[in-house]
Amino acid sequence: MKYIKIGSLAAILSLLMAACHQQSGEANVTDGAKEESETAEVYLTPEQMELSEIVLGQPSLREIASYVECSGMIDVPPSNIRSVHSPVTGFVQGVKHLPGEYVRRGDLLATIAHPELIRQQRDFLESASKVA
Repeated sequence: MKYIKIGSLAAILSLLMAACHQQSGEANVTDGAKEESETAEVYLTPEQMELSEIVLGQPSLREIASYVECSGMIDVPPSNIRSVHSPVTGFVQGVKHLPGEYVRRGDLLATIAHPELIRQQRDFLESASKVA
């Protein structure tokens, strides 16, 4: 019975010591990661600078290119997004503005044509002429 108590006590103590040792090791690893991420300095030897053909100079203002071609995506807040739709179905016959061009409320954006739409317009004009 005495040996069982001593064995159990030894097992519990060894587990506690192992658990404490792992926690301190993990803390050191995270501290090292923080130190590495905070440093943003790179040191090059003169030989590395020569092989990479890096030349140091004084900062100056100068034109690099008159035209820079690039692609990207513009993120717009949801409050500034607008959708354009037609209350009737049809085919876009012509577009009056280019993408990115400024427009105002009431500007004609496109013309829509559809045989059914033309028939509806004709019926409307005929009924309007009968009323007048």
